[in-house]
Amino acid sequence: DCNGNTTCPGCRETCGECESKNFCSECFYCEDCGEMICTECGKACFNCSDDSEFCIGCGRCGDCNGNTTCPGCRETCGECESQDYCGNCFSCAGCETVCPECGETCTGCSDEATFCADCGRCGECMDGWCDDCEMCIACAIAEGWHCPGCDECYEQVANYCDNCGNCDNCAVICPNCESTCSECGTVCYDCGTCESCAMICESCGLCENCVDICGGCGLRCVDCAVVCPDCGSTCSECGVLCPDCGTCEDCAKMCLDCGLCENCVTLCGGCEEYCADCVTVCDSCGDHCSECSTLCPDCGICSDCADLCLDCDRCGDCATLCQNCHEYCSDCAILCEGCDTCENCATVCMECYQYCSDCGTICEECGYCAECAVLKGKHCPECRECYTHAYCVNCKKCNFCVELCEVCEELCEECCLCNAGVVIIGDVNKDGKINALDATQILRYANNKSSVIASMSDEEAKGRADVNGDGKINALDATQILRYANNKSSVLKK
Repeated sequence: DCNGNTTCPGCRETCGECESKNFCSECFYCEDCGEMICTECGKACFNCSDDSEFCIGCGRCGDCNGNTTCPGCRETCGECESQDYCGNCFSCAGCETVCPECGETCTGCSDEATFCADCGRCGECMDGWCDDCEMCIACAIAEGWHCPGCDECYEQVANYCDNCGNCDNCAVICPNCESTCSECGTVCYDCGTCESCAMICESCGLCENCVDICGGCGLRCVDCAVVCPDCGSTCSECGVLCPDCGTCEDCAKMCLDCGLCENCVTLCGGCEEYCADCVTVCDSCGDHCSECSTLCPDCGICSDCADLCLDCDRCGDCATLCQNCHEYCSDCAILCEGCDTCENCATVCMECYQYCSDCGTICEECGYCAECAVLKGKHCPECRECYTHAYCVNCKKCNFCVELCEVCEELCEECCLCNAGVVIIGDVNKDGKINALDATQILRYANNKSSVIASMSDEEAKGRADVNGDGKINALDATQILRYANNKSSVLKK
């Protein structure tokens, strides 16, 4: 009566008034006799309630945990946070497979076949199911068993790419290696062969099995570039080709100017670097051109086929060459008009050019032929010998042919008047000539300087020095002499 009839019916060692132990407020079993008392309400224990509703994990009774105790292990409930549980049957993830996406179904309360063994999602949450792989489509793709392009199982397709996984419905797969497709690499647009198995043209996308491709660079086919027809190893993208026939520089020699090959144009036979259309090639031999040899600028013949002038390069057909050395023409050197010998091979008369030392007589002293030497006053008109000694300045005869005046020593006895006692007006110094020397003597006399006039008699002095006849000897007389010597108007000419 005193403890309100709360004595534990199991051990009778405690009651509701005792504080030593917890007890069930419903049946008053203590925690030792009732095994477990609800940790939340304390009104239920295993003895007075359905023990299947008790959660061993958190100690809550069915009323307190909302009857969400896992029916499999009874070690967790909806109030526990230790594991996920099924929102439908409250089975925990340890006892059944609970869908991680919706959490509302598990293998305990639904058909087990609809759950993916890999990700655990239920049939409602998965994006498809593959019977061959026995997993959802997403997991099958992740495992590499389905095509990432169309989600088709590899068991249902003819082939798939070993590299990216696309099937033959989604990409063109190389039939040789099956390791490259149109989605992860470059394949031929026609046969599907990949660039690892065959060369593929970068322009049209066809491989060497479908079209001829340059064997050198492997980048262009014969339809997209010009490929050498001889070797097939050079194209217009990777080498130099003849613009006419397409032959490459390895198969034929080419002109460095126009690029045409020896099959299309005539190359110089010597250097083989230039054609007859770009440079002048010797018509005679064809082995020399204006780039590798010396050619006549007029006719184009080379120095091996004809003698050329060393100065102007013209040949004997285009210019007159020296008949002796054949090295100089009449435009670049003096040639004898008589025999065409140049001035380097013989002495040519510098006046008439009609004779040389090979075809005539040329004076070694003056360089003139016999005729010109006399005309130019270089030879004695009497003996025709070059002046090596004194000669008459008037008749030009040498002292071997005439006797020179002992007084003036410039005129012969026939030309000189010194011994005849004749006074020549203007010939002050008595040399038989009237020139600036006479004018100088007059100026010196007029300026009271030493002069030959001082030694003359008054009559001779006036006769020679008083040129203008005014009775005086001064600068006016010197001026008349200078004008006379320079072929200008003078009283002496009268």
